[in-house]
Amino acid sequence: MSSYQSILDELAELPVLDTHEHLPNEEERVAQEVDFTTLFSHYCRDDLIAAGMSEQHQDIIYGSASVAEKWQLMEPLLLATGTSGYMRAAYLAMDRFYGMKSLRSLQDAELLTERVKAANKPGLYNRVLRDVCHIRRSMNYVGGPVDREFFEHVLNIGAYTTIGHMQDIIACEKAWDRSLPTLQSYEQALLDHLQTLAEGGLKGFKIGQAYMRPLDFTATTQHEAEQVFNRIFNESKPSNNRSLGYQESKPLEDYLTRRVIELAGDLQLPVVIHVGFQTFRNMKLDDARPHRLWDLIRRYRSVRFSMLHGGLPWVEEGAVMARQLPNLSIDMGWMHIMCPEMAINALKYYFDMVPMHKVMGFGGDYQVVEKVYGHLQIARQNIAIALAERMDRQQMSLEQARRWCRALMHDSANSFFQLQLSPIE
Repeated sequence: MSSYQSILDELAELPVLDTHEHLPNEEERVAQEVDFTTLFSHYCRDDLIAAGMSEQHQDIIYGSASVAEKWQLMEPLLLATGTSGYMRAAYLAMDRFYGMKSLRSLQDAELLTERVKAANKPGLYNRVLRDVCHIRRSMNYVGGPVDREFFEHVLNIGAYTTIGHMQDIIACEKAWDRSLPTLQSYEQALLDHLQTLAEGGLKGFKIGQAYMRPLDFTATTQHEAEQVFNRIFNESKPSNNRSLGYQESKPLEDYLTRRVIELAGDLQLPVVIHVGFQTFRNMKLDDARPHRLWDLIRRYRSVRFSMLHGGLPWVEEGAVMARQLPNLSIDMGWMHIMCPEMAINALKYYFDMVPMHKVMGFGGDYQVVEKVYGHLQIARQNIAIALAERMDRQQMSLEQARRWCRALMHDSANSFFQLQLSPIE
């Protein structure tokens, strides 16, 4: 048996901790209208846009049009994108759960639609996540409560720290049932809210602001933040549209973000930061470079940070930082389908530079549960390729490779999120 097949077989038997999802709870999923395009939504949409799908066609493909109308628009796009990482994951899921390896005709699209609709019922999540994927727990990054049968909750803090208009404050006043006329009152209410969530089982905080701004959260003072907060009260009444822009509101956002990080340290909760590649077409990639986080991570040495997506495409930069900063881990969520080859190369850097307990090897990062399986299959293949190459070069023993497998798929995430699950023997 080849080294590759040996490692792939090993990975297939291991239980998995999934570090990153955006999945609706099952009752929300089974209430959705689904068809063949469900498997080609979310990240596949980016591939289809790159292939020429217009906004008008998006509305048709992901709307209430008939299967025939959708297929007419989708067919040439699927032909153009079929080998991408995103599409490979979709086809793997389609094959495993619906017994179809490809879509070649309207009849195929109609048959897939029938099968997806038939499977869209209670029990779907148990079948996909537990029975097939062997996932013990998934870290789910959503705003509301999560189904604790499958998920642990990680909260994106951007909704609370990005404030530019009075309506943002009013929304929090309603949610927290408090009057928030000053920065001090807002800050205390925010910290109380997050502490209550932590007491209820929250497992971490996420900073996702790289989609909207650079990741340089400077050390602003409370006084500087207070000036911005007061401006919002004075200039941004509910009756007008005056909203502070990024540069104007940055001192307040930076201050609140750092206060949440300090709270994370007090609560011994991790902080997960989106770094690198972004979905959608308004990406400002340089805003999300890993090196922008040096000062922040060094300042809060008692806080556990993870760098989502390895900072791809700057995987070398991310590896260097994880090597040099003891409180920084790498999370490979999303990486394996962004570009499988880049993920394989990233693993080689991690083998050389990063302690194995600081690399988490899989997070589906999906909104469609079936596609988690497709991503997991690609992740296992990538890990097996990278480890087999080291073994064949006699740069790593079989036992060392097995330890890396256990760390990547389970034990590193168990430690980072302090899930207190039994380790893999």
